[in-house]
Amino acid sequence: MAQSLSNPAISNAYTAFARAVEVASRLLSWAEAVRTCEVDANRYLQGAKAISRDLAKAANVVTSQNPMQSFARAVAEITDIDGVPSLLKLALAIPLPVPLTIVPAQTTGWMPPAAAKTKPAIVVAFTAFRMNGTILSDAHTVDSDTIYDLGIDVSEFPTFKFNRPQQSPPYTRF
Repeated sequence: MAQSLSNPAISNAYTAFARAVEVASRLLSWAEAVRTCEVDANRYLQGAKAISRDLAKAANVVTSQNPMQSFARAVAEITDIDGVPSLLKLALAIPLPVPLTIVPAQTTGWMPPAAAKTKPAIVVAFTAFRMNGTILSDAHTVDSDTIYDLGIDVSEFPTFKFNRPQQSPPYTRF
């Protein structure tokens, strides 16, 4: 896993995600500081806004559909602690960067040298992911304090082998 994090794209994604969590933490600190009448409570808000500006600059995709961009824009516009809960909801919508395609597959156990050199057969499989019995077709946000019934349906594509007919074309069964 450590080698996969050396990939700049993955490293940048995790850094941005960590910074978004830091912004959320500072917003919570700001709301608490205002409620407890701390001196200079706005320092937390100013810090959150500074980090969110950095996030907005670093984001590669500049579309309204990018959750990191939406979060950074909303932080820049907040003026009252009543807006903190809605910002936290936006922070929860930022997907966790999971580098599944970068991590190389690892084999376990011993394999004879001759078998290791042969090419494996191509297998096609179809998967369906289920949450609470419903097939997932889009990205979903899950609550941390809720238990879900998760399932994966896997079906392999059948293998067919056809022999060439003995007769000359056109090939018919009649």
